[in-house]
Amino acid sequence: NASGRELDALADAGFTAISFDSWQRGTRAPESMAAFYPRMIENFPQVAWPIYGNSALETLRVLDWAAEEFGIEPPFYLGGYSAGGDIVVAAAGLDPRIGCVAAICATPDWRRPGMHAEGELVGPGKPDAYAQWLYDRINPLTHADAYAHRPAIAFECGADDDHVPPD
Repeated sequence: NASGRELDALADAGFTAISFDSWQRGTRAPESMAAFYPRMIENFPQVAWPIYGNSALETLRVLDWAAEEFGIEPPFYLGGYSAGGDIVVAAAGLDPRIGCVAAICATPDWRRPGMHAEGELVGPGKPDAYAQWLYDRINPLTHADAYAHRPAIAFECGADDDHVPPD
């Protein structure tokens, strides 16, 4: 989800710019961030992977809607920050209409090895069957063949980011 300021800057540059809240996040969240965040850190795969997978799939519907609503043609250019970056990278593996992705503080590896929260290493967690099903079909790192259409993908990660280590 981009801020209005970012969307305005893209529109001012001549782009059709849209944003949506990912599955169970933002305005679509069934719980507060104060409740969600500790639950996610406790079992990252079980909580985060369904958000990534479902949101990547929903991105295809949003692109269909945007193409129809605004008369835009592929290739589509996507961007996202943190989980949003993980989601748009995954979507690029699902839809060859996506020609370019900019992912900030994001990774193609849904496991996020080396991730820390509040200075502590986040454990690997254990996905439930639903989360594992999504990972097995959509996780970018284990599905390189899904990117045969060769979308341009740029990852921007900071050296001091311990949530998504740049390595």
